[in-house]
Amino acid sequence: MGYPGALGIDLTAEAGDYAKILAKVESAISEKGGAGRFGTWAYSYGYTVSAGLAQHALNVINGESKLLEIDDISKAYAEFSPGAEWNGSNYTNAETGVKAENTFLIYQDTYIMGNPGHYMGSTSVEVPEKYFTIK
Repeated sequence: MGYPGALGIDLTAEAGDYAKILAKVESAISEKGGAGRFGTWAYSYGYTVSAGLAQHALNVINGESKLLEIDDISKAYAEFSPGAEWNGSNYTNAETGVKAENTFLIYQDTYIMGNPGHYMGSTSVEVPEKYFTIK
């Protein structure tokens, strides 16, 4: 999230607490008139991916998830990002249209500042197949 640096927000006291970080940044943006105009991923992508993939591995080992199932991966990510939805798909070679079985592109829904708990809903949009290839 680049907003703290751009707005000069000190997050030393909130370090590691994503709910508090988001609330402080959201407050600063709203105070400056940006409510409803700015969005972000509410949780650190790096942290969530690291913790989520470890959780996914445990879920697979315990027979609770399938290794190459995007919904199971998203479920594991959600454990470390309460309230945020995740979605994605297999990587598709844009020239050949061939989908990789073990490579995923995954993203978090965008949180809109100024309306606590409001996400954009981008994870519920289905991307038509025609956009996965270049012709």
